[in-house]
Amino acid sequence: RDGRGRALVGRSFCDSRGGAVGLSMSKKDRRYKLAKRGQNEDELLLTVAEQFRRREGQASISWYPGHIAKAEKALQNVLSRVDVVVEVRDARIPASTTHPMVDAWLKNRNCKRIVALNKVDMTPRSAVSMWEAYLGNTLKIPSVLVNGKTGGKGIDLLKREILKAGKEINDRRKARGMMPRNVRVAAIGFPNVGKSGILNRLAGQAKVKSANKAGVTKHMQWVRVEGFDLLDSPGIIPAKLVSQEVAVHLAICDDIGEASYDKTLVAAALVDEMRKVHASMRSFCDMNGFVKRYGLGVGEWSGEEYIFRLAQHKFFGLEDIAGERILDDWRKGRLGATTLEPPPTIPYHTGYYRALGLRPNCTSADVKDAYRATARRMHPDMGGDVDQWQKVLTAYKVINTPEIRQRYDAHGLVWDLKNGNYRVLKEGEKIPGMREVLDGPGAGPRYLTGSNAVRGDAKVRKGKIQLLL
Repeated sequence: RDGRGRALVGRSFCDSRGGAVGLSMSKKDRRYKLAKRGQNEDELLLTVAEQFRRREGQASISWYPGHIAKAEKALQNVLSRVDVVVEVRDARIPASTTHPMVDAWLKNRNCKRIVALNKVDMTPRSAVSMWEAYLGNTLKIPSVLVNGKTGGKGIDLLKREILKAGKEINDRRKARGMMPRNVRVAAIGFPNVGKSGILNRLAGQAKVKSANKAGVTKHMQWVRVEGFDLLDSPGIIPAKLVSQEVAVHLAICDDIGEASYDKTLVAAALVDEMRKVHASMRSFCDMNGFVKRYGLGVGEWSGEEYIFRLAQHKFFGLEDIAGERILDDWRKGRLGATTLEPPPTIPYHTGYYRALGLRPNCTSADVKDAYRATARRMHPDMGGDVDQWQKVLTAYKVINTPEIRQRYDAHGLVWDLKNGNYRVLKEGEKIPGMREVLDGPGAGPRYLTGSNAVRGDAKVRKGKIQLLL
């Protein structure tokens, strides 16, 4: 109480350094501020974990605006008058940016479907090549690799495919005594995947408004150029969530409005996802980008602890600023080329044959001879690398077993949902599709989990991030 007897409880009090800390804060918040000022690292790590637990409870996303619902209905009506549908996907997350209703919308419609994998400048070449093979060989859907910002060969190839479809249409019209017309092209896809940018590249000039954020295009817009009638549509996202992992991936790539999610939580999920991808598919993700950009590697830290460490190292202890910087740098490709999602299968895979220096039409005797010759050069007892020798053993086991080799030649490799790597299809097993890869093994949503991060007696365990959409 003050000199007049008025109560001061609930206003403020001073800590050991004389700084005021509001009593209206919770005990956890006061403990966090006091620990941060006292620079007690073990206690601070524990309170950082508590802060993330509290924030995860507020991580719900409202992601289905009214204009998207109207645009979806309008799009279904206009698709009957379209000749070519260009489905634009983000090459960093090709599976998550696949609308689950596209197949149903285009069923029994007389139009050609082309998948454009955009933003290939920020993805590894090996990853987009595997996706291109999966789309063309397994799903029988033609695909092109494009970069909406700079154009390039992908835009020219897309234009040739569209003109080819237009020529077929006008040939049929001419045979029926009708006048030729422009080919009608519609670009569809999730928000911020680059639909408007690709249409501007096809038109050769800025015909529609385009920006690197979600929700710029609000309504349908037809644009006429020489030889084309181009339809720009708003980003269409499904009204019902496919899985929790899809939601996180869309937030990471900024395909959902920034106001609808917590950036620090999504940044922590990005670090965990990159660690997970790097562990199973090193060619899909380069973790050295963190060291080059910030001078601090991820190592074995979980996403939340890395953000805390980076904030202390570079951003004056501000975790929010550190999380925003990680997201911004990753989205602009400053952390290296990354693809977060592997294709469900790798058809016509020949890597096991190449590991032994063979061709797919080799005989059993050729396999044994090649294995012996490779062992003389690459066996660890002869000075070879252990990891490379394990790859040779795996290849020999597959190719030397007739039943396994037959499934390998027929189906290539499939993604193992449980272990997170590629393997040969088992006998009687169903080939996984994109829906199975996104949903994961078992029923219910998947969660992103990281490893324990230990320093001294303090432990930070990555908890469940559930984005409610």
